[in-house]
Amino acid sequence: MYKYCNRFSGAKENRVMVESKGTTNVNGSEEAMEAEKIASKRTESEIEESQKMDMDAEMGDYSDDSDDPSIETMEALLDSMDKIEDGAIIKGTVVSINEDEVLIDVGYKSEGIIPRSELLETDNVKVDDELDVMVVKKEDRNGNLILSRRRVTEKRAWDAIFNSKAGDGTIEGKVVRKVKGGLNVDIHGVLAFVPGSQMDIKREHNYDKYIGNTYTFAVMEVNKRRNNIILSRRKLMEENRDQALEKLYGDVKEGDVVNGTVRRITEFGAFVDIGGVDGLLHITDLSWAHVKKVTDVVNVDEVIEVKVLAMDREKGKISLGLKQKSSDPWIGVQERYSVGTEVEGVVRNIVNYGAFVEIEPGLEGLVHHSDMSWTRRVNNPKDFVKSGEEVRVRVLEIDLDQKKISLGMKQLTPDPWDDIKIRYKVDDVVKGKITNVVSYGAFVELEPGLEGLVHVSDMSWTKRVKHPDEIVRAGEDVDVRILEIDVDKRKISFGIKQATADPWSIIGKSYDIGEIYTGKVTNITNFGIFVELEEGIEGLVHVSDISWTQKIVNPAGVCAIGDEVKVKVLDIKPGDKKISLGIKQVSADPWSSVETEFKVGETYTGTVKNLTNFGAFVELKDGVEGLVHISDMSWTEKIDHPSQILKSSDKIRVKVLEINTSDKKISLGLKQLVLDPWAVFEEKYHEGMIVDGEVLRITSFGAFVRIEDGIEGLVHISQLSDKHVEKVEDVVAIGDRIRVKIIEIKDDERKLRLSLRDADEEVSKTDYKQHMSSSSDDGQVTLGDIMSEEMRRKLMGSLTPSTPEKPAPKAEAKVVEEVKPVAMGAAISPEVAIAEARKMEKETDSDKEPAPEARAIEAGDEE
Repeated sequence: MYKYCNRFSGAKENRVMVESKGTTNVNGSEEAMEAEKIASKRTESEIEESQKMDMDAEMGDYSDDSDDPSIETMEALLDSMDKIEDGAIIKGTVVSINEDEVLIDVGYKSEGIIPRSELLETDNVKVDDELDVMVVKKEDRNGNLILSRRRVTEKRAWDAIFNSKAGDGTIEGKVVRKVKGGLNVDIHGVLAFVPGSQMDIKREHNYDKYIGNTYTFAVMEVNKRRNNIILSRRKLMEENRDQALEKLYGDVKEGDVVNGTVRRITEFGAFVDIGGVDGLLHITDLSWAHVKKVTDVVNVDEVIEVKVLAMDREKGKISLGLKQKSSDPWIGVQERYSVGTEVEGVVRNIVNYGAFVEIEPGLEGLVHHSDMSWTRRVNNPKDFVKSGEEVRVRVLEIDLDQKKISLGMKQLTPDPWDDIKIRYKVDDVVKGKITNVVSYGAFVELEPGLEGLVHVSDMSWTKRVKHPDEIVRAGEDVDVRILEIDVDKRKISFGIKQATADPWSIIGKSYDIGEIYTGKVTNITNFGIFVELEEGIEGLVHVSDISWTQKIVNPAGVCAIGDEVKVKVLDIKPGDKKISLGIKQVSADPWSSVETEFKVGETYTGTVKNLTNFGAFVELKDGVEGLVHISDMSWTEKIDHPSQILKSSDKIRVKVLEINTSDKKISLGLKQLVLDPWAVFEEKYHEGMIVDGEVLRITSFGAFVRIEDGIEGLVHISQLSDKHVEKVEDVVAIGDRIRVKIIEIKDDERKLRLSLRDADEEVSKTDYKQHMSSSSDDGQVTLGDIMSEEMRRKLMGSLTPSTPEKPAPKAEAKVVEEVKPVAMGAAISPEVAIAEARKMEKETDSDKEPAPEARAIEAGDEE
């Protein structure tokens, strides 16, 4: 017995691990594995101590312990072990607490360890507290007792949920947080879900107001295996509402006055709870008077007395009224308030178009802003009356169908427009005060309630007024002339300038056309200069009348505002109030004597004033310039810009080509000072002529060759050789002296077409003729002569030191074969001989190296 007890006392060191949060399977392996992990944290010294106790028992420490009280304790322990079963809920006492775990004594052979994370939020645990825990497993493979604190609350929660499902189907829970699609509700530590549509009868999107509150819910669905609980508050509310409706329909009827509590306020009214059912108190039923906001009459949670207006049992709707508790003030209104009656009232509401005045409780009328004052322009009624102010008004109109009353305040005083035409006449000059200045004019008050407008165009005879504040200021007294009185439109037109004489009416007497006057510059625009001749009289110097000699783009560069200038009067238009002036007309036009001073064809000296892309402007005298166009600068050179040959301020000689006094233009020339080389070209040269020239420039399409100064022509690439030419540079180079043939002359275009190829042929013909003429007295040549001369020419022309050609041993034989119809030694004409030689040359053209015979001939020639 002693040995047996010692073995169990060593096991007292074992501790219990409670499964992780949210586990629901009591006999599952996950809890056991987790418990083993915690149990494995025991120190090695604890294990060694347990093993030592076991060894002592095995060695037979058999002393007589029959009187030892520990035997009774052990027996009690064994008895408690028999009472602990898996799934049982037992009580335990907190032995110790640290940061990670709580040690629980459950009267078992070992103490249990509960992790701090296993405790509930409501558990405020301290040492010696008793806790209910559940046995998850009596003993795992390491001998540990596995307990759970959370399992206890979960089991009790699920029991309560199943009991409520089986009973009345309702349960209480606390809304803890928002989730997607609804809310989470805590039921004794188990989370349930309430869809958003099931939280209230009307869908509420503001879930925050529910969080933290405890409500009663209907249990709609329970699935413990999936840990799924669906609740509904709406179902209970609808059931309660239906019950309340049934009761209400039995107790209340239309026309009854009942007490209710304002539950909710919207823009269109208030919902009032009358015996558990909400009825609508529409904004139009709050008061017989105009109601701007519902909260001006009732507020949330306020208890009010309302009248039941309508009850729709099928739709479950109830309409309530507050104003219906009292009689309709519109009944008999025409008898109480006839049109023209003056009454006292209180301003209840002010809008941008007027003010609502209550003349008795529930009865209001509108004073339109146009009916507030005869004398003031009321743009904002708040500037005229205040809310709550007592005012006196006159009834203007009553509309029973629309339930509207029109009231007036200005109608209490006489209308100043009634006798205005008796007191004021058109064309009278009167004194008034400027009350307001706007962009289009100024308002002038003649007397209180009577004002008119001076338009901006009627402020000055002489000034161009951009804004009225240039002439008048608010508060000033002015003299005005009455221009028009319109009683129907209640308008008066005034004029300030009409109160004085128009200076333009006598302008013709003060200024003469053609005369010169001194004036002051008052304004400068891009089209001219305004000059004041006297106060109120201005004229315009147009930009074209500023200078004879310059094109003025910016008049501000000529003078400044305030400068005194001399001007000539060019034109006067009193009806248009315009005077045309000129500055340049003060002095003589330099172009007036141009035709007498300068002659076409004559040469003059001038100064270069300006260089442009198209030519040079040359001043011949002060104010008179002519243009040397770029095409009139040189006969022989291509001028891209005048700066190639001229610079500003150069003194040069020019010839007058044309004079146009109406447009003030003179055409000048530089190249016309010398003889045109093309003028005598045809006297010296003709088409077909062979001339010497120098290669000036080379392009991709040919070479330009100068024949003499000012005369050059083009040798097209196709005219360089009778062979194909890839590049012009392969045949000629800049600076080469070559002989060319003139193949076309274009006088009108000043162009020459030249040919190097044709010139070579002409030279070859001439050489042949001369050679053949010296070989035979009668001008005939033999085949041998042809072969000898043509072979010599070909070899001398094609053989170069840098590129030796391949031998062509059969060339001579071909020549003989081709000319065999002609007898050896027979005489033929030079033309036939040349043709035959050319034919032989073409056939042997591909041979790169001369034949041995040819080299021998060449050697002989060189010797």
